[in-house]
Amino acid sequence: MSVRAVRVEAEGLTHRYGRRRTHIHTLSFAFDGPGAVSVTGPNGSGKSTLLRIVAGLLRPSSGRLQLTLEGRSLPPNGRRLAVGLATPDLSPMRHGPRPPRSTRWGSPSAPTTASPRTRAA
Repeated sequence: MSVRAVRVEAEGLTHRYGRRRTHIHTLSFAFDGPGAVSVTGPNGSGKSTLLRIVAGLLRPSSGRLQLTLEGRSLPPNGRRLAVGLATPDLSPMRHGPRPPRSTRWGSPSAPTTASPRTRAA
C-alpha cells in the first residue's frame, strides 16, 4: 500500500450557524502528510464543525480551505472520498431501522439480549 501525499491549508476560515457565532473565527493553518493530525478541545469549541468543513460536508461562512492530494486540489464534494471522518451524520443506520434485539454485540457468548445501550449492573 503506497502512502499518498496530502496538504490541508485553511486561510481566514470562519463558520457561523445563522447569527450564532462559532469558535471557528479567522482560523488559519496548514499541514502536510502523510501523518496523523489530532483536533482537540472542549465541548462546543468547533472541532466537529472544522472536520465537517475539511471533509466537504459543510461550507465555511468565509475564508477558504484547500485539500490537495498528490498535487491535485480536491473540490469540497470530492473531499469526502479522501477524508476519513467518523460521525453519526454519516452512519448508514442513523435514519434506518434499529438492529433486532437478538443481535449479538461483542463476544460470541454474549447473551442474545445484549445491545450497545445495555449497561453492566
